Amino acid sequence: TQCVRLPDGSSTMILTAQDIADQIEAKAQLARIAQQERHRAAELAAVLEGMRDAVLVVDDEGTIRLANGAARELGGPALGDLDGLARALGVSTDDLPHLAEATVGRSVALPDGRWLDWSNYPTSLGNVDLEGDVGVSTIVMIRDVTRQREAERAREAFLEVLSHELRTPITTIFGYAKVLQRPGAEVDTADVLADIETEADRLYRIVENLLALSRMETGLQVEGEPILLQRLVPDVITYEARRWPDMSFEVDLPGGLPVASGDRTYVEQILRNLLANAAKYSEPGGTITVVGDADGDAAAIRVLDRGPGIDVAEAERLFELYY
Repeated sequence: TQCVRLPDGSSTMILTAQDIADQIEAKAQLARIAQQERHRAAELAAVLEGMRDAVLVVDDEGTIRLANGAARELGGPALGDLDGLARALGVSTDDLPHLAEATVGRSVALPDGRWLDWSNYPTSLGNVDLEGDVGVSTIVMIRDVTRQREAERAREAFLEVLSHELRTPITTIFGYAKVLQRPGAEVDTADVLADIETEADRLYRIVENLLALSRMETGLQVEGEPILLQRLVPDVITYEARRWPDMSFEVDLPGGLPVASGDRTYVEQILRNLLANAAKYSEPGGTITVVGDADGDAAAIRVLDRGPGIDVAEAERLFELYY
């Protein structure tokens, strides 16, 4: 409304009406878009913060524009640029992949023995709301692969030992087979056959353990079946006792052991390995005791020896593959 004075001295009011529904709807739509963007930004921030890998956004001058929690833990809370990250890691900036290079999975060795898997992804982040004009930037992803490296080294060492272990029984069996083929060879056939049987059994155990390791790496499936430990354990001990004539084996199994559920093959294999280790690392003439315990519906079989024992720190890692 507006008051207008006319030439004759009188006054009148002018009323102007305008439809602003489109403006209101546009403002509402902008508000919805802004709310959606805030939600997306919050979701992205939550994903980045929840990632175990370190994620950085670095501009072409090496300034870190964004860092998630894993990155701040790696380089410290006051993470500002790549030079600061390099100092925190104990290396020089030259040891890190150059930002201009698209690098995937490059290994970076740290002085403290850790290994980092480093990947660079140069990209344009012009539409991303980061502080300042970032222009062409690089997304850096860093993963600590120290445990994987240690596992690979342990696996390589295991395979080296295994190749030696395989060579011994194969050489023995092959050699004795050649001896037995010689016409007129004066050998004690019974002793030779006993040695061949021993080495063949050793070879069988190595292959059996290898198959178990392979199944463990791909996901071991154990089929449950009822197992009477009162029958299984004495049979395995009797077999092992023939392999270790210098050792004494004692068995203490209560009559009330519950029926176990498991895979008989694996239970026998575990028990044989424990008995063989106990005999191998005990003094000749020592005693190995196998004890059974019942606790409600559960059953436990323990193999006890008088060997040198295992350090507590190492005992915690015994069930790591290839340790």
